[in-house]
Amino acid sequence: REDRDRDRDRDRDRDRDRDRDRDRDRDRDRSSRSKDRSKARDATRDKRKKSPDARGEGNKRPAQGAQRPEDGPPKAKAVVASTCADPVISKIIAGKYNAVGWNHGRVVYSKETKQGDTAVKMYFWDERDGLEFSGWWFGPEVGGNEVWARHPSRLAKTPPSKDWNIPHKSGIDSTFSLSLWKGEKEKEKEKE
Repeated sequence: REDRDRDRDRDRDRDRDRDRDRDRDRDRDRSSRSKDRSKARDATRDKRKKSPDARGEGNKRPAQGAQRPEDGPPKAKAVVASTCADPVISKIIAGKYNAVGWNHGRVVYSKETKQGDTAVKMYFWDERDGLEFSGWWFGPEVGGNEVWARHPSRLAKTPPSKDWNIPHKSGIDSTFSLSLWKGEKEKEKEKE
């Protein structure tokens, strides 16, 4: 009976050691893959910073008759972002956005801010880093790691007016919308 108990304990210890070694190898492989992805993402980001597209020159061909990045600064109308369901993100992204440049062949918008406010950009990112990164984004910088909202449309030439994911990994926030800025002259015409 003692031999049987000793054999059972030895088998149990051997199985536990094998499981521990397997888990350690799996964790090491995951960590290695994660580091490889991180290095690849950093290398891609460095390439983007050096590319003509990252400097605002663009490389995609716009629709016929549309303004192209090589035509100079964008002549797009200003856009207004409404509040959203998340009060923290709402304080950051709600406001007026002016066209300031180009990224991946589409206009980049920058929020009008007061001193001390968080800088916010609304920009388009194409499929070069994978479909999960493509679409329209709100973030403190174009192509940065920190983002607050996303719209997955890869076809929209201008920022979509509704169906944004806020926060970016959540579902659609039906309370949020974008609209064209109505200047003082347009507001006066509406009153008449």
